Amino acid sequence: MHRQRFFTLSASCPDRVGIVAKVSGFIAEHKGWILETSLHAEPPQEGEAVGRYFMRIEIRADSLPFHLAEFRDKFRPLAEELEMDWKITDSAVKKRVVVLVSKQEHCLYDLLARWQSKELDIEIPCVISNHDTFRGFVEWHGIPFHHVPVNADNKAAAYAEVQRIFEEVRGDTMVLARYMQILSPALCAAYPGRIINIHHSFLPSFVGAKPYHQAWTKGVKLIGATCHFVTADTKARAYTEVQRIFEEVRGDTMVLARYMQILSPELCGAYPGRIINIHHSFLPSFVGARPYHQAWAKGVKLIGATCHYVTADLDQGPIIEQDVNRIDHSDSVEDMVRYGKDIEKSVLARGLRYHLEDRVLVHGNKTVVFR
Repeated sequence: MHRQRFFTLSASCPDRVGIVAKVSGFIAEHKGWILETSLHAEPPQEGEAVGRYFMRIEIRADSLPFHLAEFRDKFRPLAEELEMDWKITDSAVKKRVVVLVSKQEHCLYDLLARWQSKELDIEIPCVISNHDTFRGFVEWHGIPFHHVPVNADNKAAAYAEVQRIFEEVRGDTMVLARYMQILSPALCAAYPGRIINIHHSFLPSFVGAKPYHQAWTKGVKLIGATCHFVTADTKARAYTEVQRIFEEVRGDTMVLARYMQILSPELCGAYPGRIINIHHSFLPSFVGARPYHQAWAKGVKLIGATCHYVTADLDQGPIIEQDVNRIDHSDSVEDMVRYGKDIEKSVLARGLRYHLEDRVLVHGNKTVVFR
């Protein structure tokens, strides 16, 4: 990021010839000095006649003869001509980030440290929690703390209070820093693209046909593969002929090299630890309590984290950032928890930074992230 003050124009519109020429021409006409430009063309999705074009442009504020509001007024006719979804922001205006947390401290501590050191040049007008655990720590930093209990009987009222506080402090972004409650659909709908969550796992995993097409549609930031032994956890027809051939050739190991059929329980049971499969995704994903204990019990070789926008569909919002950490049999549960916390902190910090710098443009359930 540049030291001087700048305006950031972020926009998307139906793809066509001349978009960059028109926008850059408008900026040049008003003597605007472009500091950074990022561009991306997305092909048409199902039901679309044309693709979509995305751009992010940083302009030196002191190179323009007018302030931000006047820029908006002058740019609006061109934006309407290009059918743009757009916004322009001022780097001198700090974004106001409201943090929600439950009982796990690592993401909260990390965000406050980055805020205090100015690494995240933001304002934190308050922290909201469904527990009173971190009141002293938060207030020691001079930040107001709001305890809003959530239980089965008061969820609607609790989330109405969260929304009231967010509006009262003029929040720009809501960050769920390991906030272990499911937000109401009404709260999610009130702030589309403004609520960010950190998840302790990869989101999502893809099953069925055309997994990489599914991954592209979802806009994932990582794809992977898992090599594993095959067991009889699924139903399928008998593979007596396969077994007969395997025995006839005195096979030691059977490798499913993208064999797109489900082996029978009988065949799996006949060769435990001798049938190896390659899967097109990370296996498995863990939901519920104690995910790293589940991962350790499963013997996974990678753990990761996903930063995504929050929607009414639980953990299905557009993905901003993902990362992984490799582990092996020598790592204990405690090691995995420690690694997991480190990944969660760094992925959340990166995802939040991309969002705050207007580097994330949402298109359906995908994101374009100009790093």
